[in-house]
Amino acid sequence: MREAEVRAFVCPILREEECMKRGSRALGLVIASLMAGCGGKPSESDAQSVFEDQLPKDFCRLIRFTKTNAADSEEAGMERYTVEYEAEVEYLKDCMKDAMHRIVEDPGAAPIGCTRLKKGQRDTWRGLLTFGKTERGWKGTNGKIY
Repeated sequence: MREAEVRAFVCPILREEECMKRGSRALGLVIASLMAGCGGKPSESDAQSVFEDQLPKDFCRLIRFTKTNAADSEEAGMERYTVEYEAEVEYLKDCMKDAMHRIVEDPGAAPIGCTRLKKGQRDTWRGLLTFGKTERGWKGTNGKIY
């Protein structure tokens, strides 16, 4: 079909100019609604935000955060996105860390399985952060939507 035939078919009642205006507006609305649903996967900065929210700020501060890998998965019918990370932290006071990166004040003798850390010491943490897909976006383990 030629353009004139399409206009004659689609716009029999409306004037040609009005038809073009309405068509442009409708197309704009369709594109905007499609883009609103395309939030994409959580970014490195989203993962860093989750990590920082879980960091024990009384004991350490984040120096560097890097997303090293990521993967999609599905668990119990929920779409998930898991981010692997590497983070460098600096300890703000003497403390201890267990294998799960739980930080506690240094009571003197380090319990079995804990590492003694000194103020100013830097350490590299590696781990996973998982986001779950919701209607509003990706929910981090800190409860925030990204």
